[in-house]
Amino acid sequence: MQLEERVLPALDERVYEARVEPGAEVVVIRKPGFGKKYATYATRYGSIDRVLQDPETGRRMEIPPGAAHFLEHKMFDKPEGSILERFARLGASMNAYTGHFYTVYLFSVVEAFEPCFELLLDYVQDPRFTPESVAKEQGIIGQEIATAYDHPVHRLYYDFLEAMYREHPVRDWILGSPESIATLTPELLEAIHRTYYHPANMTVCVVGDVDPRRVVDMVAADLARRRFPARPRPRREVPEEGPDLARPAVERQMAVSRPYVQWGIKVGPFPAAEEGLRDAVLGDLVAEALFGRLSPWYEQQYRRHVITDRYWFGLSVVPGAAHWEVGGETGDPDAFAAACSQRLGEALSGGLDPGLFEAVRRKALGEFLSVLDSPEDLAHAFLTDRFLGWDFYRRLEILERVDVEAADRWLREHADPRRTVRAAVLPGKEAAS
Repeated sequence: MQLEERVLPALDERVYEARVEPGAEVVVIRKPGFGKKYATYATRYGSIDRVLQDPETGRRMEIPPGAAHFLEHKMFDKPEGSILERFARLGASMNAYTGHFYTVYLFSVVEAFEPCFELLLDYVQDPRFTPESVAKEQGIIGQEIATAYDHPVHRLYYDFLEAMYREHPVRDWILGSPESIATLTPELLEAIHRTYYHPANMTVCVVGDVDPRRVVDMVAADLARRRFPARPRPRREVPEEGPDLARPAVERQMAVSRPYVQWGIKVGPFPAAEEGLRDAVLGDLVAEALFGRLSPWYEQQYRRHVITDRYWFGLSVVPGAAHWEVGGETGDPDAFAAACSQRLGEALSGGLDPGLFEAVRRKALGEFLSVLDSPEDLAHAFLTDRFLGWDFYRRLEILERVDVEAADRWLREHADPRRTVRAAVLPGKEAAS
């Protein structure tokens, strides 16, 4: 199999890629001199993937919310013992996480890279589902869901998404609900695994001082012994989301001492092409210019105690949807949302401040370069963009070229004030969901 080398002289970066039969992507970002090796094995399957066509039976099935996260947990459950302990004995730290559009299994290690890598490749492709183990996991994850439901920021986030989106499954909890995970069976989990964990739907990404050819050969050897049938990557089916909101505002009461609020606006979706990456870069920059800590607006709201130290903002992108979110703890949810809306209105009518935008752009350039020195951050950023159909390294060229005029155009095209949502968690007795 051909190993392609991509040299990025401006970044002193070399990226090696190969496609291993029956279709797995292997990416090695070589970092000579780095002590840590960081490896991921990721599938393009996450919480928004809610329909599958079983490649063996041809049967079309609905997938309940929470299935991707549940399956991730089940992959750690092996009769021969704890996967965590096996990595720990090798001196490695391992983990996994489920997002809206991917599931990622990972480890970091300094010395024993090859045995850890063999273990990663093996356990992700070795599912074990029995009625007893599934029932046990349903109880464990049921407790995790109950804990999440009691967390005010988690409730705020999903109340916000449910108000923002009418159709797109990003509105559903990644964990699912007690009712949805109760419908999972070994047969359904097996069908999900053989559909979405097929190598054609997966990417291996390794960052560190490793031999790219050796990594590719190890992946090839592992997949060859499993005899996967050749087939195309499963097609992702996501309902088309229009511009209308499910509702513009939502509130709930919980046992909190101070209110939490999240304000946001639909700004997407962005295409799986260079145009979409440019939209995402500009969306990040404009959000930073409007609501970031470099903005005089932020300092004003902080001094007024509308914003506290518990504050967040940013752009969130998934296939078929994108939005801004600005939130935090506040003494006055109405003032918080009104300040955000006023800030947006002023920018739409008067444009962005050129000096502030340039400061934000330079800050983003520095943050991009800092990611290159963190194996974990680099692997995550690379995979996220790859699974959105984008090239992470193209961000640098876009950041170097965009200007305030481009940002103003983006703002007028994407930030419609009629698409804003306000969600709040208020002190008091929790209301029924």
